[in-house]
Amino acid sequence: MNFHLFAQNNREVPNIRRFTDNGKFLSCFDQFVSFSFAANDTFHIAIIYASTSYIKRRSLWHDLSILMSSNPGRPWSFIGDFNVVLGNHEHRGSNFVARLPVKEFGAWIDGNHLHYFPTIGSLYTWTSGRLGSARIDKRLDGACCNSDWIASWNSISCHTITKYFSDHFPVLFQSESTERNPLPFNVRSMWLQRPYCEKLVSDAWNISWFGCHIYVLNQKLKKVNRKLIYWIRNVFGNVNGTVTNATNNLARFQANLDSHAENDDLILQKL
Repeated sequence: MNFHLFAQNNREVPNIRRFTDNGKFLSCFDQFVSFSFAANDTFHIAIIYASTSYIKRRSLWHDLSILMSSNPGRPWSFIGDFNVVLGNHEHRGSNFVARLPVKEFGAWIDGNHLHYFPTIGSLYTWTSGRLGSARIDKRLDGACCNSDWIASWNSISCHTITKYFSDHFPVLFQSESTERNPLPFNVRSMWLQRPYCEKLVSDAWNISWFGCHIYVLNQKLKKVNRKLIYWIRNVFGNVNGTVTNATNNLARFQANLDSHAENDDLILQKL
């Protein structure tokens, strides 16, 4: 994908890494990394991995506020693991959440006029993984942004992605305009491992066509494309459909688990 390590947080063992092919580095601290990129405007983003200690998180809220105030009038978004909830509605378990960390988190959001997006998908993004009454679920991961960010895009959403091994759901924060580029045709490496693939492409390409160069090139590409699609469907089947079905099955299972956290059989089945 031609990405390179762009930035990482300032810790002895970094736990935030950003890979990219463009962008401008702004700053890094132990709990976040910030950068900017240019599109229809210059956008600023901070990737967050907050401490589990609310005492240490106080410096995070302070540093992020200073960062925003030093870059005024710009679209800002903040994405990652905040390690705190906004209230008991984002917590499920036998205990109530501590009020002071919730208050400080809310004060940072309100003080900087940020909009905290609800996650589409799983309500809770983290689980303790324990059984029975010891199980705790929280919404610790998400994204928020200021009004300048919202005004710059036609559509903004925050989704949870199907998780596999982690105790956190990955979060996808999407900001889209109405303009969309066509999807490229991607060649899969597993196709090239079949010896017949090269012969199929060669035979289709070497068919003679008469006309101008652009017309001939267009016809050759269409012929190769049709041959490849027919061959792929017969040899590999609907790979994308198989992957999609497997992912959807896992997502349904996790949604069922999310709704029936007291069912230890479901938890053990996931393990």
